Amino acid sequence: MTQIKSNDTANKILDIAEHYTQTRGFNAFSYRDIQNDLGIKTPSIHYHFPTKQDLALCMIDRYLERYQLTLKNIEKSNIGALKKLKKLADIFMETSRQNKFCVCGMLAADIVTMPEEMSKRLDIFFKVSEEWIARIIRKGKRDKIICASIKPEHAATHFLATLEGGLLIARINKRPRYLSIVINELFKKIAI
Repeated sequence: MTQIKSNDTANKILDIAEHYTQTRGFNAFSYRDIQNDLGIKTPSIHYHFPTKQDLALCMIDRYLERYQLTLKNIEKSNIGALKKLKKLADIFMETSRQNKFCVCGMLAADIVTMPEEMSKRLDIFFKVSEEWIARIIRKGKRDKIICASIKPEHAATHFLATLEGGLLIARINKRPRYLSIVINELFKKIAI
């Protein structure tokens, strides 16, 4: 993985890039946009991130690191499997309320214009998500709060696709409530 820059300027650049990625898409902003927002010259951005691909790789790595920490904290919490899955869904709901999209979901939409290294990083995000969801579903099945007939790996794929797709459609419709309806229906299918 790319070494994530730890200085303030690099983090501010990453913050702006992440915001633009979540609200516009990765291909819809340039270093000039970051320059204008941050009030620094483009060569200063290139100093930290020589190419936009370098910026994207660091942005994904930083996002994935925060996301994995969040999942770890949810998993360690002393709540049932359904509540853990609800906490993940709440992350997507909050993103929708902010009229944003998941960084990795948005980058996946631009995958045909992305280099192979970015595709590999995105694959990590989706695998981490599905593995975590499947693990939580298995626990819920053992605790008899999730339907015994559900196959955890298939359900995890469906769960994540529903969150990402619901978030996209809610954003298109400018109706965060849409995602809430989708999530409620999703839980009706897995809960006992």
